[in-house]
Amino acid sequence: MKVDLLIKNVEIIDGTGSLPMLGTVAVKDGKICENGTSWECDHEIDGTGLTLSPGFIDVHSHGDFVAGHDYGRLCKISQGITTEIAGQCGSGCFPVTPESKPLLLANANIVGKQIEANIDRFTNLAGYKDYLEESSLSSNIMVFMGHSALRLAVLGTSDAKPNAEQLAKMCELLEEAMKQGCLGLTTGLFYPPSAYADVEEVSALCEIVAKYDGIHASHIRNEGSEVLKSLEEVLEVSRRTGVRLNISHHKVCGRKNWGISKETLALLDQARKEGITVTMDVYPYLASMTKLGACIPTEYFNKGVAWLQKELTKPELRAEIKEKMENYEDGRYRQCGGFTGVMIGVCPSRPEADGKFISDFAEEIGEDPFELFFDMLVEDGGKVNAIYFTMCEEDLDRIVSDPHTMIGTDGLVASLEGKTHPRGWASFPRAIRLFVREKKLFPLETMINKMTGLSAETYGLINKGRIAAGYDADLVLFNKEEIGDAADFVNSNLLSSGIKCVIVNGKIAYENGKLTEECPGRWIQAGGNR
Repeated sequence: MKVDLLIKNVEIIDGTGSLPMLGTVAVKDGKICENGTSWECDHEIDGTGLTLSPGFIDVHSHGDFVAGHDYGRLCKISQGITTEIAGQCGSGCFPVTPESKPLLLANANIVGKQIEANIDRFTNLAGYKDYLEESSLSSNIMVFMGHSALRLAVLGTSDAKPNAEQLAKMCELLEEAMKQGCLGLTTGLFYPPSAYADVEEVSALCEIVAKYDGIHASHIRNEGSEVLKSLEEVLEVSRRTGVRLNISHHKVCGRKNWGISKETLALLDQARKEGITVTMDVYPYLASMTKLGACIPTEYFNKGVAWLQKELTKPELRAEIKEKMENYEDGRYRQCGGFTGVMIGVCPSRPEADGKFISDFAEEIGEDPFELFFDMLVEDGGKVNAIYFTMCEEDLDRIVSDPHTMIGTDGLVASLEGKTHPRGWASFPRAIRLFVREKKLFPLETMINKMTGLSAETYGLINKGRIAAGYDADLVLFNKEEIGDAADFVNSNLLSSGIKCVIVNGKIAYENGKLTEECPGRWIQAGGNR
Protein backbone atom coordinates (compact mmCIF):
# COMPACT_ATOMS: atom_id res chain seq x y z
CA MET A 1 0.00 0.00 0.00
CA LYS A 2 1.23 3.48 -0.87
CA VAL A 3 1.35 5.74 2.21
CA ASP A 4 2.27 9.39 2.77
CA LEU A 5 4.85 8.94 5.53
CA LEU A 6 6.79 6.12 7.18
CA ILE A 7 8.62 6.37 10.51
CA LYS A 8 10.79 3.25 10.75
CA ASN A 9 12.76 1.49 13.47
CA VAL A 10 11.42 3.75 16.20
CA GLU A 11 10.56 3.24 19.86
CA ILE A 12 6.78 3.67 20.07
CA ILE A 13 5.05 4.95 23.23
CA ASP A 14 1.40 4.69 22.30
CA GLY A 15 -0.18 7.06 24.86
CA THR A 16 -2.05 4.44 26.89
CA GLY A 17 0.64 4.01 29.54
CA SER A 18 1.73 0.67 28.07
CA LEU A 19 5.40 -0.25 27.80
CA PRO A 20 7.31 1.02 24.75
CA MET A 21 7.82 -1.22 21.73
CA LEU A 22 10.02 -1.07 18.65
CA GLY A 23 8.27 -0.76 15.30
CA THR A 24 7.22 1.29 12.29
CA VAL A 25 4.33 3.73 11.97
CA ALA A 26 2.70 4.57 8.64
CA VAL A 27 0.54 7.60 7.88
CA LYS A 28 -1.94 8.06 5.06
CA ASP A 29 -4.53 10.81 4.54
CA GLY A 30 -3.88 12.22 8.00
CA LYS A 31 -4.50 8.91 9.78
CA ILE A 32 -2.33 6.20 11.30
CA CYS A 33 -2.48 3.02 9.24
CA GLU A 34 -2.99 -0.60 10.25
CA ASN A 35 0.22 -2.51 10.91
CA GLY A 36 1.68 -4.05 7.79
CA THR A 37 4.90 -4.85 5.96
CA SER A 38 4.06 -3.96 2.36
CA TRP A 39 4.00 -0.19 2.70
CA GLU A 40 5.50 1.93 -0.06
CA CYS A 41 6.46 5.52 0.63
CA ASP A 42 8.52 8.33 -0.90
CA HIS A 43 9.01 10.02 2.49
CA GLU A 44 10.63 7.83 5.11
CA ILE A 45 12.09 8.86 8.44
CA ASP A 46 14.65 6.64 10.14
CA GLY A 47 13.66 6.61 13.80
CA THR A 48 16.64 4.61 15.03
CA GLY A 49 17.49 5.77 18.56
CA LEU A 50 14.40 7.98 18.75
CA THR A 51 10.99 7.79 20.42
CA LEU A 52 7.61 8.39 18.79
CA SER A 53 4.60 9.39 20.88
CA PRO A 54 1.17 10.86 20.21
CA GLY A 55 1.16 14.64 19.85
CA PHE A 56 1.09 16.40 23.21
CA ILE A 57 -2.24 17.94 24.27
CA ASP A 58 -2.04 21.25 26.10
CA VAL A 59 -5.10 21.00 28.33
CA HIS A 60 -4.60 24.50 29.73
CA SER A 61 -3.86 26.88 26.87
CA HIS A 62 -4.46 30.58 26.49
CA GLY A 63 -3.65 30.28 22.80
CA ASP A 64 -7.10 31.50 21.80
CA PHE A 65 -5.91 35.12 22.16
CA VAL A 66 -2.95 34.61 19.79
CA ALA A 67 -4.34 32.01 17.38
CA GLY A 68 -3.06 32.58 13.86
CA HIS A 69 0.06 34.46 14.94
CA ASP A 70 3.47 32.95 14.12
CA TYR A 71 4.71 33.26 17.71
CA GLY A 72 1.51 31.61 18.94
CA ARG A 73 2.17 28.73 16.57
CA LEU A 74 5.89 28.33 17.27
CA CYS A 75 5.78 28.41 21.07
CA LYS A 76 3.44 25.42 21.22
CA ILE A 77 4.41 23.26 18.25
CA SER A 78 8.11 23.54 19.13
CA GLN A 79 7.44 21.74 22.43
CA GLY A 80 5.46 18.97 20.75
CA ILE A 81 1.95 20.31 21.30
CA THR A 82 -0.43 19.29 18.53
CA THR A 83 -3.73 20.21 20.23
CA GLU A 84 -4.60 23.15 22.49
CA ILE A 85 -7.61 23.42 24.80
CA ALA A 86 -8.15 27.15 25.24
CA GLY A 87 -10.42 29.69 26.88
CA GLN A 88 -9.16 29.04 30.40
CA CYS A 89 -9.45 30.84 33.76
CA GLY A 90 -12.66 32.61 32.76
CA SER A 91 -11.02 34.50 29.90
CA GLY A 92 -11.97 34.15 26.26
CA CYS A 93 -12.55 35.86 22.92
CA PHE A 94 -16.34 35.50 22.89
CA PRO A 95 -19.11 36.53 23.31
CA VAL A 96 -18.35 40.15 22.40
CA THR A 97 -20.82 43.03 22.34
CA PRO A 98 -20.07 46.64 21.35
CA GLU A 99 -20.23 47.52 25.05
CA SER A 100 -18.09 44.64 26.30
CA LYS A 101 -15.39 44.87 23.59
CA PRO A 102 -13.23 47.54 25.34
CA LEU A 103 -13.79 45.82 28.70
CA LEU A 104 -12.72 42.45 27.33
CA LEU A 105 -9.62 43.90 25.70
CA ALA A 106 -8.68 45.69 28.93
CA ASN A 107 -9.36 42.56 30.99
CA ALA A 108 -7.16 40.28 28.85
CA ASN A 109 -3.45 39.91 29.54
CA ILE A 110 -2.44 39.53 25.91
CA VAL A 111 -4.41 39.99 22.70
CA GLY A 112 -2.76 39.35 19.33
CA LYS A 113 -3.14 42.05 16.68
CA GLN A 114 -5.05 39.75 14.35
CA ILE A 115 -7.47 38.80 17.12
CA GLU A 116 -8.02 42.46 18.03
CA ALA A 117 -8.62 43.34 14.37
CA ASN A 118 -11.30 40.65 14.10
CA ILE A 119 -12.84 40.81 17.54
CA ASP A 120 -16.07 42.48 16.39
CA ARG A 121 -16.86 39.17 14.63
CA PHE A 122 -16.78 37.19 17.85
CA THR A 123 -20.35 37.81 18.95
CA ASN A 124 -20.61 34.06 19.49
CA LEU A 125 -18.50 30.94 19.12
CA ALA A 126 -19.50 30.57 15.46
CA GLY A 127 -17.84 33.89 14.65
CA TYR A 128 -14.65 32.91 16.45
CA LYS A 129 -14.67 29.49 14.78
CA ASP A 130 -14.89 31.16 11.36
CA TYR A 131 -11.81 33.20 12.23
CA LEU A 132 -9.91 30.06 13.28
CA GLU A 133 -10.82 28.24 10.10
CA GLU A 134 -9.45 31.16 8.05
CA SER A 135 -6.21 31.36 10.07
CA SER A 136 -2.84 29.63 9.80
CA LEU A 137 -2.76 27.06 12.61
CA SER A 138 0.03 24.62 13.38
CA SER A 139 -1.85 22.90 16.20
CA ASN A 140 -5.49 21.91 16.57
CA ILE A 141 -7.64 23.97 18.93
CA MET A 142 -10.76 23.31 21.00
CA VAL A 143 -12.27 26.06 23.16
CA PHE A 144 -14.22 26.73 26.33
CA MET A 145 -16.39 29.78 27.00
CA GLY A 146 -14.83 32.01 29.63
CA HIS A 147 -17.11 33.09 32.47
CA SER A 148 -15.50 36.53 32.73
CA ALA A 149 -16.09 37.14 29.02
CA LEU A 150 -19.70 36.00 29.44
CA ARG A 151 -20.26 38.21 32.47
CA LEU A 152 -18.70 41.23 30.73
CA ALA A 153 -21.13 40.76 27.84
CA VAL A 154 -24.16 40.82 30.17
CA LEU A 155 -23.19 42.69 33.37
CA GLY A 156 -20.06 44.59 32.37
CA THR A 157 -17.60 44.98 35.25
CA SER A 158 -20.34 45.10 37.90
CA ASP A 159 -19.83 43.09 41.07
CA ALA A 160 -23.59 42.73 41.50
CA LYS A 161 -25.46 39.46 41.60
CA PRO A 162 -27.24 39.00 38.24
CA ASN A 163 -30.99 39.42 38.31
CA ALA A 164 -33.25 36.78 36.78
CA GLU A 165 -33.22 38.42 33.35
CA GLN A 166 -29.44 38.80 33.31
CA LEU A 167 -28.84 35.23 34.45
CA ALA A 168 -31.25 33.97 31.80
CA LYS A 169 -29.30 35.91 29.16
CA MET A 170 -26.01 34.40 30.34
CA CYS A 171 -27.53 30.93 30.17
CA GLU A 172 -28.90 31.65 26.69
CA LEU A 173 -25.47 32.74 25.39
CA LEU A 174 -23.78 29.74 26.97
CA GLU A 175 -26.32 27.30 25.55
CA GLU A 176 -25.85 28.81 22.10
CA ALA A 177 -22.11 28.23 22.41
CA MET A 178 -22.57 24.66 23.61
CA LYS A 179 -24.72 23.93 20.55
CA GLN A 180 -21.96 25.44 18.36
CA GLY A 181 -19.30 23.09 19.71
CA CYS A 182 -18.06 24.73 22.90
CA LEU A 183 -16.31 22.42 25.36
CA GLY A 184 -17.90 23.93 28.45
CA LEU A 185 -17.33 26.80 30.87
CA THR A 186 -14.21 28.02 32.62
CA THR A 187 -14.36 30.12 35.75
CA GLY A 188 -11.60 32.35 37.04
CA LEU A 189 -12.97 32.84 40.55
CA PHE A 190 -9.75 34.61 41.56
CA TYR A 191 -10.17 37.23 38.81
CA PRO A 192 -12.82 39.91 38.43
CA PRO A 193 -15.47 39.84 37.12
CA SER A 194 -15.68 36.03 37.43
CA ALA A 195 -14.69 36.52 41.08
CA TYR A 196 -18.01 38.24 41.75
CA ALA A 197 -20.01 35.06 41.08
CA ASP A 198 -21.39 32.82 43.82
CA VAL A 199 -22.19 29.11 43.82
CA GLU A 200 -25.76 29.79 42.68
CA GLU A 201 -24.64 31.70 39.58
CA VAL A 202 -21.98 29.18 38.59
CA SER A 203 -24.36 26.28 39.22
CA ALA A 204 -27.05 27.80 36.99
CA LEU A 205 -24.53 28.05 34.17
CA CYS A 206 -23.07 24.61 34.80
CA GLU A 207 -26.54 23.06 34.52
CA ILE A 208 -26.36 24.12 30.87
CA VAL A 209 -22.85 22.67 30.55
CA ALA A 210 -23.91 19.36 32.13
CA LYS A 211 -26.92 19.15 29.80
CA TYR A 212 -24.46 18.89 26.89
CA ASP A 213 -21.97 16.69 28.80
CA GLY A 214 -19.46 19.52 28.89
CA ILE A 215 -16.80 20.36 31.46
CA HIS A 216 -16.38 23.07 34.10
CA ALA A 217 -12.68 23.99 34.41
CA SER A 218 -11.95 26.34 37.29
CA HIS A 219 -9.16 28.57 38.47
CA ILE A 220 -10.45 28.32 42.03
CA ARG A 221 -11.02 31.35 44.25
CA ASN A 222 -8.06 30.89 46.58
CA GLU A 223 -4.94 28.74 46.10
CA GLY A 224 -3.44 29.69 49.47
CA SER A 225 -4.73 29.19 53.02
CA GLU A 226 -8.31 28.78 51.77
CA VAL A 227 -7.50 26.30 49.02
CA LEU A 228 -9.58 23.53 50.65
CA LYS A 229 -12.58 25.84 51.04
CA SER A 230 -12.19 26.95 47.42
CA LEU A 231 -12.07 23.36 46.19
CA GLU A 232 -15.23 22.62 48.19
CA GLU A 233 -16.92 25.55 46.44
CA VAL A 234 -16.44 24.15 42.93
CA LEU A 235 -17.12 20.58 44.09
CA GLU A 236 -20.47 21.84 45.40
CA VAL A 237 -21.28 23.09 41.89
CA SER A 238 -20.66 19.57 40.58
CA ARG A 239 -22.77 18.04 43.37
CA ARG A 240 -25.66 20.28 42.41
CA THR A 241 -25.40 19.90 38.65
CA GLY A 242 -23.47 16.70 37.90
CA VAL A 243 -21.06 18.68 35.72
CA ARG A 244 -17.60 17.21 35.16
CA LEU A 245 -14.90 19.28 36.85
CA ASN A 246 -11.26 20.06 36.15
CA ILE A 247 -9.13 21.98 38.63
CA SER A 248 -6.94 24.35 36.64
CA HIS A 249 -3.20 24.48 37.38
CA HIS A 250 -3.66 22.91 40.81
CA LYS A 251 -1.18 24.32 43.29
CA VAL A 252 -0.69 25.45 46.89
CA CYS A 253 0.61 29.01 47.24
CA GLY A 254 2.40 30.65 50.16
CA ARG A 255 5.14 29.20 52.34
CA LYS A 256 2.84 28.79 55.36
CA ASN A 257 0.55 26.57 53.25
CA TRP A 258 3.15 24.23 51.78
CA GLY A 259 2.23 20.59 52.30
CA ILE A 260 -1.55 21.12 52.12
CA SER A 261 -1.53 19.27 48.79
CA LYS A 262 -1.84 16.07 50.85
CA GLU A 263 -5.24 17.33 52.00
CA THR A 264 -6.33 18.73 48.64
CA LEU A 265 -5.65 15.46 46.84
CA ALA A 266 -7.43 13.50 49.59
CA LEU A 267 -10.43 15.82 49.25
CA LEU A 268 -10.58 15.25 45.49
CA ASP A 269 -10.29 11.48 45.98
CA GLN A 270 -13.22 11.58 48.40
CA ALA A 271 -15.25 13.55 45.83
CA ARG A 272 -14.61 10.81 43.26
CA LYS A 273 -15.91 8.23 45.73
CA GLU A 274 -19.10 10.33 45.91
CA GLY A 275 -19.40 10.00 42.13
CA ILE A 276 -18.05 13.40 41.07
CA THR A 277 -15.84 13.31 37.98
CA VAL A 278 -12.88 15.55 38.78
CA THR A 279 -9.45 15.87 37.19
CA MET A 280 -6.70 18.49 37.33
CA ASP A 281 -3.86 19.94 35.34
CA VAL A 282 -0.49 21.29 36.39
CA TYR A 283 2.52 23.05 34.90
CA PRO A 284 6.05 21.98 35.95
CA TYR A 285 7.22 25.20 37.62
CA LEU A 286 7.32 26.67 41.12
CA ALA A 287 6.23 30.13 39.99
CA SER A 288 2.98 31.29 38.42
CA MET A 289 2.35 34.15 36.03
CA THR A 290 -0.58 36.49 35.67
CA LYS A 291 -1.40 40.18 35.67
CA LEU A 292 0.61 42.44 37.95
CA GLY A 293 -2.72 43.91 39.00
CA ALA A 294 -3.62 40.57 40.57
CA CYS A 295 -1.77 41.82 43.67
CA ILE A 296 -4.63 44.29 44.21
CA PRO A 297 -7.80 43.10 46.03
CA THR A 298 -10.68 42.28 43.67
CA GLU A 299 -13.05 44.92 45.07
CA TYR A 300 -11.03 47.64 43.34
CA PHE A 301 -11.88 46.26 39.88
CA ASN A 302 -15.68 46.60 40.00
CA LYS A 303 -15.51 49.70 37.76
CA GLY A 304 -13.05 48.16 35.33
CA VAL A 305 -9.31 48.15 34.71
CA ALA A 306 -9.33 51.51 32.91
CA TRP A 307 -11.03 53.23 35.85
CA LEU A 308 -8.57 51.78 38.36
CA GLN A 309 -5.63 52.68 36.12
CA LYS A 310 -6.74 56.32 36.27
CA GLU A 311 -7.55 56.30 39.99
CA LEU A 312 -4.13 54.87 40.90
CA THR A 313 -2.63 58.29 40.28
CA LYS A 314 -4.16 59.37 43.62
CA PRO A 315 -1.78 59.04 46.62
CA GLU A 316 -4.63 58.33 49.05
CA LEU A 317 -5.83 55.32 47.04
CA ARG A 318 -2.26 54.04 46.74
CA ALA A 319 -1.85 54.23 50.51
CA GLU A 320 -5.16 52.40 51.07
CA ILE A 321 -4.29 49.57 48.67
CA LYS A 322 -0.75 49.27 50.02
CA GLU A 323 -2.08 48.75 53.53
CA LYS A 324 -4.46 46.03 52.36
CA MET A 325 -1.75 44.27 50.35
CA GLU A 326 0.60 44.26 53.34
CA ASN A 327 -2.08 42.81 55.63
CA TYR A 328 -3.76 40.24 53.35
CA GLU A 329 -1.84 37.01 53.81
CA ASP A 330 -3.47 35.28 50.82
CA GLY A 331 -2.73 38.11 48.41
CA ARG A 332 -0.04 37.59 45.79
CA TYR A 333 2.18 40.13 47.51
CA ARG A 334 2.27 38.32 50.87
CA GLN A 335 2.38 34.85 49.31
CA CYS A 336 5.61 35.82 47.54
CA GLY A 337 7.16 37.31 50.66
CA GLY A 338 6.85 40.81 49.21
CA PHE A 339 8.26 42.27 46.02
CA THR A 340 11.47 40.23 46.43
CA GLY A 341 9.38 37.31 45.08
CA VAL A 342 7.55 39.17 42.30
CA MET A 343 9.37 39.25 38.96
CA ILE A 344 8.28 41.58 36.18
CA GLY A 345 7.33 39.47 33.17
CA VAL A 346 6.27 41.97 30.52
CA CYS A 347 6.06 45.74 31.06
CA PRO A 348 5.48 47.45 27.69
CA SER A 349 6.51 50.95 28.83
CA ARG A 350 9.60 49.71 30.71
CA PRO A 351 11.09 46.80 28.76
CA GLU A 352 14.33 47.22 30.71
CA ALA A 353 12.43 45.91 33.74
CA ASP A 354 11.45 42.59 32.13
CA GLY A 355 12.93 39.61 33.98
CA LYS A 356 13.79 41.61 37.11
CA PHE A 357 12.27 41.40 40.58
CA ILE A 358 10.35 44.54 41.52
CA SER A 359 12.52 45.03 44.60
CA ASP A 360 15.72 44.86 42.54
CA PHE A 361 14.48 47.12 39.76
CA ALA A 362 13.20 49.67 42.29
CA GLU A 363 16.63 49.76 43.93
CA GLU A 364 18.30 50.04 40.52
CA ILE A 365 16.30 53.16 39.58
CA GLY A 366 16.12 54.61 43.11
CA GLU A 367 12.35 54.33 43.54
CA ASP A 368 10.15 52.99 46.33
CA PRO A 369 8.98 49.46 45.35
CA PHE A 370 5.30 50.22 46.00
CA GLU A 371 5.44 53.48 44.06
CA LEU A 372 7.09 51.61 41.17
CA PHE A 373 4.39 48.95 41.35
CA PHE A 374 1.62 51.55 41.11
CA ASP A 375 3.45 53.53 38.41
CA MET A 376 3.71 50.47 36.17
CA LEU A 377 -0.02 49.83 36.53
CA VAL A 378 -0.81 53.46 35.71
CA GLU A 379 1.44 53.37 32.65
CA ASP A 380 0.34 50.01 31.26
CA GLY A 381 -2.77 48.92 33.14
CA GLY A 382 -3.70 45.28 32.55
CA LYS A 383 -0.87 44.76 30.06
CA VAL A 384 1.79 44.31 32.78
CA ASN A 385 2.44 40.67 33.66
CA ALA A 386 4.34 39.34 36.64
CA ILE A 387 5.83 36.04 37.76
CA TYR A 388 5.02 35.00 41.33
CA PHE A 389 7.34 32.64 43.27
CA THR A 390 4.95 30.98 45.72
CA MET A 391 5.21 27.16 45.50
CA CYS A 392 7.39 24.27 46.72
CA GLU A 393 8.80 21.16 45.04
CA GLU A 394 7.14 18.65 47.36
CA ASP A 395 3.64 19.88 46.51
CA LEU A 396 4.41 20.01 42.79
CA ASP A 397 5.81 16.46 42.80
CA ARG A 398 2.84 15.16 44.76
CA ILE A 399 0.28 16.81 42.45
CA VAL A 400 1.91 15.74 39.19
CA SER A 401 2.18 12.14 40.46
CA ASP A 402 -1.56 11.85 41.06
CA PRO A 403 -3.11 9.53 38.44
CA HIS A 404 -5.78 12.13 37.59
CA THR A 405 -3.30 14.91 36.72
CA MET A 406 -2.57 16.11 33.18
CA ILE A 407 0.00 18.59 31.87
CA GLY A 408 -0.86 22.09 30.67
CA THR A 409 1.19 25.18 29.91
CA ASP A 410 -1.07 28.01 31.16
CA GLY A 411 1.23 29.91 28.80
CA LEU A 412 0.77 33.51 27.67
CA VAL A 413 3.09 34.48 24.82
CA ALA A 414 2.96 38.00 23.38
CA SER A 415 5.66 37.87 20.71
CA LEU A 416 8.79 36.05 19.56
CA GLU A 417 10.96 38.41 21.62
CA GLY A 418 8.86 39.62 24.56
CA LYS A 419 9.65 38.14 27.96
CA THR A 420 7.11 35.76 29.46
CA HIS A 421 6.87 32.75 31.75
CA PRO A 422 8.97 29.93 30.26
CA ARG A 423 6.01 27.56 30.59
CA GLY A 424 4.64 29.07 27.37
CA TRP A 425 7.63 27.67 25.47
CA ALA A 426 8.84 24.64 27.42
CA SER A 427 6.34 22.96 29.79
CA PHE A 428 6.15 19.58 28.06
CA PRO A 429 9.88 18.97 27.44
CA ARG A 430 10.57 20.23 30.96
CA ALA A 431 8.06 17.78 32.44
CA ILE A 432 9.87 14.88 30.77
CA ARG A 433 13.31 16.10 31.80
CA LEU A 434 12.35 16.99 35.37
CA PHE A 435 9.91 14.30 36.44
CA VAL A 436 11.10 11.33 34.36
CA ARG A 437 14.79 11.67 33.65
CA GLU A 438 15.94 13.55 36.75
CA LYS A 439 13.48 12.90 39.59
CA LYS A 440 12.39 9.49 38.28
CA LEU A 441 8.89 9.95 39.71
CA PHE A 442 7.46 7.59 37.10
CA PRO A 443 8.45 6.02 33.77
CA LEU A 444 8.28 7.87 30.45
CA GLU A 445 5.19 5.98 29.29
CA THR A 446 3.28 7.28 32.33
CA MET A 447 4.36 10.85 31.62
CA ILE A 448 3.34 10.52 27.97
CA ASN A 449 -0.09 9.25 29.06
CA LYS A 450 -0.53 12.38 31.20
CA MET A 451 0.27 14.46 28.11
CA THR A 452 -1.77 12.52 25.57
CA GLY A 453 -4.11 9.58 26.25
CA LEU A 454 -5.47 10.78 29.59
CA SER A 455 -6.00 14.27 28.17
CA ALA A 456 -7.80 13.00 25.07
CA GLU A 457 -10.05 10.77 27.18
CA THR A 458 -10.87 13.57 29.63
CA TYR A 459 -11.74 16.14 26.98
CA GLY A 460 -13.45 13.85 24.50
CA LEU A 461 -10.83 14.20 21.79
CA ILE A 462 -11.96 11.33 19.62
CA ASN A 463 -9.17 9.71 17.57
CA LYS A 464 -6.41 11.63 19.37
CA GLY A 465 -4.00 10.81 22.16
CA ARG A 466 -2.97 7.34 20.94
CA ILE A 467 -0.81 5.71 18.32
CA ALA A 468 -3.26 3.20 16.91
CA ALA A 469 -4.80 2.39 13.56
CA GLY A 470 -7.45 4.89 12.54
CA TYR A 471 -6.32 7.57 14.96
CA ASP A 472 -5.32 11.03 13.75
CA ALA A 473 -1.66 11.24 12.81
CA ASP A 474 -0.67 13.77 15.50
CA LEU A 475 2.84 12.63 16.44
CA VAL A 476 6.03 13.79 18.14
CA LEU A 477 9.44 12.31 17.29
CA PHE A 478 12.06 13.01 19.94
CA ASN A 479 15.27 11.86 21.59
CA LYS A 480 14.25 10.83 25.10
CA GLU A 481 17.76 11.43 26.47
CA GLU A 482 17.98 14.94 25.02
CA ILE A 483 14.45 16.32 25.27
CA GLY A 484 14.37 19.19 27.73
CA ASP A 485 13.76 22.87 28.33
CA ALA A 486 16.16 25.71 27.60
CA ALA A 487 13.79 28.57 28.45
CA ASP A 488 14.03 30.11 31.91
CA PHE A 489 12.69 33.16 33.71
CA VAL A 490 15.31 35.47 32.22
CA ASN A 491 15.48 33.97 28.70
CA SER A 492 11.92 32.77 28.35
CA ASN A 493 11.61 32.26 24.59
CA LEU A 494 14.30 29.68 23.90
CA LEU A 495 13.32 26.58 21.93
CA SER A 496 13.39 23.24 23.68
CA SER A 497 15.90 20.55 22.78
CA GLY A 498 15.51 16.96 21.61
CA ILE A 499 12.38 17.30 19.44
CA LYS A 500 13.14 16.20 15.89
CA CYS A 501 9.77 16.76 14.23
CA VAL A 502 6.12 17.29 15.03
CA ILE A 503 3.36 15.93 12.81
CA VAL A 504 -0.20 17.29 12.85
CA ASN A 505 -2.99 15.59 10.93
CA GLY A 506 -0.37 13.73 8.90
CA LYS A 507 1.67 16.81 7.93
CA ILE A 508 5.08 17.78 9.30
CA ALA A 509 4.45 21.15 10.98
CA TYR A 510 7.78 21.53 12.80
CA GLU A 511 11.19 20.11 11.91
CA ASN A 512 14.82 20.89 12.68
CA GLY A 513 13.91 23.73 15.02
CA LYS A 514 11.66 25.56 12.55
CA LEU A 515 8.07 25.86 11.46
CA THR A 516 7.45 24.29 8.09
CA GLU A 517 5.20 25.79 5.44
CA GLU A 518 2.44 23.41 6.48
CA CYS A 519 -0.41 24.77 8.64
CA PRO A 520 -2.40 21.58 9.30
CA GLY A 521 -4.05 22.60 12.57
CA ARG A 522 -7.84 22.54 12.74
CA TRP A 523 -10.71 23.85 14.84
CA ILE A 524 -12.18 20.94 16.84
CA GLN A 525 -15.86 20.95 17.67
CA ALA A 526 -16.66 19.51 21.09
CA GLY A 527 -19.43 17.01 21.47
CA GLY A 528 -19.91 16.07 17.83
CA ASN A 529 -23.38 16.94 16.55
CA ARG A 530 -25.25 18.16 19.59
